[in-house]
Amino acid sequence: MRRLACLFSLPIALLVSAPAQATDGRVALVIGNGAYRNAPELTNPPNDAVDMAAALRRIGFDVVEGRDLGKRAMEDKIREYSHKLDDAKVALFFYAGHGLQVGGKNYLVPVDAQLERPGDLDFETIDIGLVLAQMESDKRVSLVFLDACRNNPLARSLARALGTRSASVGQGLASISSGVGTMIAYATQPDNVALDGSGRNSPFTTALLKYIGTPGMEISSVMKRVRADVVAATSDRQVPWDHSSLMGDVVLVPGLNPPGAAAVPSPPSTPTAAEPAQPSRATSIVPAFTNEILKKEPPIGKLPPGAAVLVDDHTCPAGQIKQVVGGNITTGQPRLRSCVARK
Repeated sequence: MRRLACLFSLPIALLVSAPAQATDGRVALVIGNGAYRNAPELTNPPNDAVDMAAALRRIGFDVVEGRDLGKRAMEDKIREYSHKLDDAKVALFFYAGHGLQVGGKNYLVPVDAQLERPGDLDFETIDIGLVLAQMESDKRVSLVFLDACRNNPLARSLARALGTRSASVGQGLASISSGVGTMIAYATQPDNVALDGSGRNSPFTTALLKYIGTPGMEISSVMKRVRADVVAATSDRQVPWDHSSLMGDVVLVPGLNPPGAAAVPSPPSTPTAAEPAQPSRATSIVPAFTNEILKKEPPIGKLPPGAAVLVDDHTCPAGQIKQVVGGNITTGQPRLRSCVARK
C-alpha cells in the first residue's frame, strides 16, 4: 500500500489579462499539487487535477487549472477564478495536494511552502476560507471537493515548532461552515485521513470521475455513489463525507432532471474515440413498465425502481409528454418527473 498523502480542495486561478467571463454560467477551479520541494513528492494530485479538469470541460465548465503551484501562483489562480465568477451560476472547486488543519481552520499547502515556525502558516499557506469567500460572494450554486488526507511532514514539523500547542494541529481536515447554496465534499470524514491510492488517481477522485458526468444524476446521488465506491475500494478505512446547504436539486448533466434543477445544463459534447458516447435522452425515455403511453401514473410501489414510463396526463406543454421514473419507497429515493419531447 502506498503512503498516505494529504490532499485538499479549494478554488484558485491565474490572472492573465482582463477578467474572462464564463461562457455558460459554470466556472471551475482545479488544482493539483504534488512536486513539493520541502516534503516528499505526491504522485497522484497532478493526475487527479488533469483528469478532473478534462471531465469538467466535457460537461460544459470553464475551467481554471493549475498544477504544482507555489504560493504566489496559487494566489494568482484564486484571483483569476474570482473574476470569472462575476456572472457564474455554478462555481466548482477541486483541490488535490498537501494541506493541514490548525486551530480548527484548514490550509492548502503550495509546493514551495516551508513550515518551520508558527508564524510561517500565514505566509506560506492558503486559508481555504479565502476561496470560499470568493465562491459565496453572490447567490449561486457552489460545489467544493476536498480530496484530503494527512500524513504530512510539514504539519508534523509545524506541530514540533508549536511545542505545547501542538494539539492545535489536527488530523485531517476540520469541518467547514458554509453559506446557503454550498456543498462541501471531503474525501473522508472530518479529522480523519484519506488514502493516496495505488493507481493513477486517489480512491476519491477515481470514484468522482466515474460519476460526475452521469446524465440526470443529482449531485447528492453522485456523492452517495462515490461514498459507496470509496468504502469498498478502501475496505471501510475511508468514508467520504459531505456537508450541504443547497436549496434545490443540482444536476450537472442533462438527463432525467427533476423540475427546478439548479444547475445550468451543459451543451452536448461530441464523443471522441477514447470517450464513449453517453446515453441519449431518447434511450432514457423508453418505457420499461409498459409499452403503452399511460393516462395516469402507476401507484407508488407499482413502478420498479429506475424504470421509466410515459404519462399523457396533459400536465406538460404542447408537444411534450411526462416521463416518470419509479423511485424507491424503501430507501426513500424520490420519484422523478420531467417533461420530455413527444416522439
